[in-house]
Amino acid sequence: MTRIRYISFIALIAGISSLNPVAIDIFLPAMPAIARSMAVDPGTLGITLGIFTIGTAFGQITFGPISDKFGRKPVIIFGLSVYVIAAVLASYSSNIVELSIFRFIQGIGAASGRIISVAIVRDLHSEERAARFLSNIWTISTIVPIINPFIGSALIHYLPWGSVFLFMAIFAGVMLLLIIFFFKET
Repeated sequence: MTRIRYISFIALIAGISSLNPVAIDIFLPAMPAIARSMAVDPGTLGITLGIFTIGTAFGQITFGPISDKFGRKPVIIFGLSVYVIAAVLASYSSNIVELSIFRFIQGIGAASGRIISVAIVRDLHSEERAARFLSNIWTISTIVPIINPFIGSALIHYLPWGSVFLFMAIFAGVMLLLIIFFFKET
């Protein structure tokens, strides 16, 4: 594997494993605006973070075994598609119940990235090389939560609150296209 392909592959795997931080950290600056729009207390809106996490937990216990049976690529395509659709629908939510439902579904989709990215690395590399590869991925994934609140703040400053969810959808959509066209089944 050439150095450019290696770096590109690390960036792709880090991208799909960063769906959770993108969905949480970009959302946080938008919470006051969403709460005002939905006429709820910001603390009440915080419930949607817990609901997202429950969706992620549900996805984590299901995507691993499903990807073992059907392959990594179709399952990650499905998970990313679920994430994109749920994020777009969340951007049009008119109340906290709708937002909670879409965040739960988005959490399920987000789990696919974290679970399957580790499985992909383990499919391709021995233990020592996999550990090095995962270390590179987690380094990139550690940077994402640092920059996401700035992105969320900028979006909410210039655009309506739905823009944070549209950004999530675009991010995952780019990952989805990269997986479809450049990722080979492991």
